[in-house]
Amino acid sequence: MFLFYGVLGTVLPYLPVFYSNLGVSANLIGVLGAITPAVTFLVSPLWGALADTTGWHKEIMLLTFIGSILARTALIWCNGNVVWLSLVVALSALLNAPVKPLLDSAIMSMLTDKSTYGKSRLFGQVGIGMGSFLVGPLLSTNYKLMFLAQLLLAAPTAFLMTRFQPKQQQPPPPSTASPTPSNKTGTAHASTEMTKKPRGMDVWQALKHTLEEPKVLVFFLLVFIVGVSSGIIENFAYVRLNQLPGAKGRTLGVMRLCSSLAGGPMFWISGEIIKLIGVNGVMNMSLLSYILRFAIYASVQNAWFALPAEVLRGFSFAMFWSGATYYVYGISPKGLTATMLGFLNGMYGGLGQSLGSLMGGYLSKRYGISTTFQRCAMVDLVILGIFLVYQRVEDFNAVHPSPATATATVSSSAPATTATATATATTTTTPPAPVRVPLFPPVRLSLWDSLVGRRNVSSVPSTAPVTTGPSTGHVPSGRSDTSR
Repeated sequence: MFLFYGVLGTVLPYLPVFYSNLGVSANLIGVLGAITPAVTFLVSPLWGALADTTGWHKEIMLLTFIGSILARTALIWCNGNVVWLSLVVALSALLNAPVKPLLDSAIMSMLTDKSTYGKSRLFGQVGIGMGSFLVGPLLSTNYKLMFLAQLLLAAPTAFLMTRFQPKQQQPPPPSTASPTPSNKTGTAHASTEMTKKPRGMDVWQALKHTLEEPKVLVFFLLVFIVGVSSGIIENFAYVRLNQLPGAKGRTLGVMRLCSSLAGGPMFWISGEIIKLIGVNGVMNMSLLSYILRFAIYASVQNAWFALPAEVLRGFSFAMFWSGATYYVYGISPKGLTATMLGFLNGMYGGLGQSLGSLMGGYLSKRYGISTTFQRCAMVDLVILGIFLVYQRVEDFNAVHPSPATATATVSSSAPATTATATATATTTTTPPAPVRVPLFPPVRLSLWDSLVGRRNVSSVPSTAPVTTGPSTGHVPSGRSDTSR
């Protein structure tokens, strides 16, 4: 994890600046920045489905990692030719798309307590910061040297991948296998992500059933919005800072290191934070962080003054990615974890970031980066307000079901006999209704409570099975409404 993200840190944060030094315009930088996430969105779920159906998780991860490094290194010889740059970037994205979801899937399969995923991801956060920091001084000499550093760090990473052995367990007996999503908790269970090989039709049917759940769709919509904001900031923040006094290669390297170090503690305690504020609180805080970051980048007049925005980036991303990965793992049909994590990566790092990069390029060329960031901050503020209102409505509906719904529930649970038999069946023989854990938790007392998800049934896995409907299996469960 540390070395893999260290490899990414040597190149990815500085690619927009590299393109700018080649003479590429802001609009075309946005197009180039959109290629990688767009390709990721298209192929990442396909790579995950291929790995799940064949069981070749390790082999696909290793070969695509090596191929993506070689393809990315070829950018050295493009010399500002936008056509060649586009082709090489697309090839690199095609090969790199499955590596992160497969690595996350493998690590999750090895963890007994899935809430500790953030502690493993912590090493990746430190790795990308160290990689960026070490390469920073080289940028003042020659930007092409970062590709050499990438190759040197990729060699031991590939070697360790060949030695990596994800935890494997025996698949369930044939009589218990089902093409539909099955129940899965966040603790140790008979997980078969790395061994079970579902049929192709099973993969798409299970994925379709899972994504038909409205609360799951709302979650992925939030992921998409965060991805759009990320695509704008990640492609143009350093271009903006590079135009200010005090901006040097070492300055950008120090900022990326501070961002990664700030995210380290957050990854370590992310499990407890998610249990406290829930997935909705995580998403709301992520949007709030982008509002503040846009405002800071737009207003600073010296590159060093953007350091608080970089620190905030580390805090917010650690919480967001841990919560999103944990939630998606919890709703994944058995045997399709890599597919679902690939879909998560596609929505955030694919569709969201590609659209954000295109929007950022167009708006930056027309209005300038500073004005673009100001307007993005206002748009995110409006979106955050809309979702807070939506969450309030969901809370009210959850606590105060309509009379028609309550009548239908009683009618469907009672046998068609006498009134006495009906009452008896309702009070003595009817099993308790299944507990449904919403993505957005029950009634909150204030705007702050709404923002952080106080009085929350958090959307994180636990040992207690929670029913969410026949299509999604078990959504991660958490505390009851009375536990504060």
